[in-house]
Amino acid sequence: MILQKLYECAEAIIGENMPPPMYETKPVRWIVELAPDGRYEISSNAGDGKKDRGLPRTIPFVGRTAGIRPILLADTPSYVFGAAIPDSKGVIDKRAADKHRAFRELVKQCVEETGDEGATAVLRLIDSQSAQLPDGMDPSDIVTFRYRDKLVVDSVAVQRFWAKSARGDADGDAGTQFQCLVTGIRGPVDESLSVAVKGLPGGQTSGVALVSANSNAFESHGLKRAQTAPINRDAGERIVKALNRLIANKKNRVIVGNVVYVFWTKHGPDEYFPGMIDEPQAEMVRDLIDSARSGRLYELDDEMKEEFYVFALSANAARVVIRDQITTTLGSVRQNLARWFELQDMVNFDGTPGPIRGVWKVAAAAYRAASKEMEPSAAVGLLQAAILGKPIPEHLLARTIMRCRADRAVNHGRATLIKMILSTHEEVSNIPMASLNMENTSPAYVCGRLLAHLAAIQKAAVGDISANIVDRYYGAASTSPATVMPLLLSMATKAHLPKIRKTKPKWHGALDNRLMEISTKLDDFPSILTLKDQGLFALGFYHQKAFDRATAIAKHDEKVAKTNDHDIDNTENEDE
Repeated sequence: MILQKLYECAEAIIGENMPPPMYETKPVRWIVELAPDGRYEISSNAGDGKKDRGLPRTIPFVGRTAGIRPILLADTPSYVFGAAIPDSKGVIDKRAADKHRAFRELVKQCVEETGDEGATAVLRLIDSQSAQLPDGMDPSDIVTFRYRDKLVVDSVAVQRFWAKSARGDADGDAGTQFQCLVTGIRGPVDESLSVAVKGLPGGQTSGVALVSANSNAFESHGLKRAQTAPINRDAGERIVKALNRLIANKKNRVIVGNVVYVFWTKHGPDEYFPGMIDEPQAEMVRDLIDSARSGRLYELDDEMKEEFYVFALSANAARVVIRDQITTTLGSVRQNLARWFELQDMVNFDGTPGPIRGVWKVAAAAYRAASKEMEPSAAVGLLQAAILGKPIPEHLLARTIMRCRADRAVNHGRATLIKMILSTHEEVSNIPMASLNMENTSPAYVCGRLLAHLAAIQKAAVGDISANIVDRYYGAASTSPATVMPLLLSMATKAHLPKIRKTKPKWHGALDNRLMEISTKLDDFPSILTLKDQGLFALGFYHQKAFDRATAIAKHDEKVAKTNDHDIDNTENEDE
């Protein structure tokens, strides 16, 4: 169970400074310095930037919505001072006085239960006078207190009090007892986990619940909300804090569409694989592939056998949606990731080596507007292909082919995704598909090549026109070649090639020979192309066009080089 792995690895993920229960690390903008004689000074805990919310501090927290609920010794000016500071729109908090009374009552309870010296000094300040607020204080700033060179919230007694108070257990009630699904230990399980998962696309900014049931239909045996999948207080908080730390760090997670993937090992967060999956660097990719081919991946055998964990989540308003969970090994991931990048080997539109793409960019090729249209299943399928070596789902092939037909074009991204999908299925896995393959006699592939070449013949004959044969016939040619390809072939041989022979005789021979080379590979035009055949058609079309561009560029460069050599020779003759 992936939650057990998060629980076990929480300290390694968060680091040595694991926050106490019901504490989190947040920016604190102001610190009230308290002296034993009652004097105080409010100092800034941030730089000069207007958007600087302060340096991070570990302070108490609690889930808070529209109601009044103070946070112990670290809250906004309206709670701490009762200050009704106008916000950016000039709106004043009319409940500031009520919030301040609730804050004072909470501090008073803390003092009565703990007798903490710092908390007592804070209560004394609250009761003795109205604080003079410094200029620049914002109503959303966090204010906390320091007494005798130590933050009051760092007191062990204060921390223990807050852990009970924030969980609604100030009177010592042990809560409803259940066996925890994560630890197996029987203990108190609240109706809702005290910590929310933050940073998920589509989720509420205040956070979303890891476990929740919002209807009687999902509840049974008297279990309410989070109790339907019981996780005890400490385990739930530990898991969510570790998860939030992974989500918050860009080096430890990847976002594909609206799905967030986090990565870790027993030693803590992983930074290598998220970078390779999200924004791979060419040099690192080459090194990974070379290592896989040479066997160097397994030189450090123990390290390669280390378990590697991946957790995929998205949000549905106030709740977490678990999309995927993976437990594998470092060696397996490296091997599969090397294969993933090898699958991306695809010639660019001009014949040069194509770029390496991260998972998001690979997936985006299948959509018109990927950020709006991409389904979570697409992200899950591609990450499983990259990490586990699974075949890429064929529904992405259908989407990509649909985009090719809609735009009547096959670009590098689409050709790459089509090739990757086809290469992960046994029927075509051993056929070279990175660039033009003149030995490939698949009727679908040859038909794609033929359409590209017929378009080149048309352009040579009549130039650029508003609706060429690709614009008019790509959809039909890529699904049922027999319906249109004979017509297009006849048009080329009876109209376009004769015209080229008259107007551009030097081009005629090369175009006619290429047409012969392609068409002789076809015994007949297929009446219907399957989905995979339509993918091969698109690749044949793209490869032929890329080959033609590369050939044209090479001829142009050769012509320029000869011209430059001729100019140099003439200059030398003039000098003589």
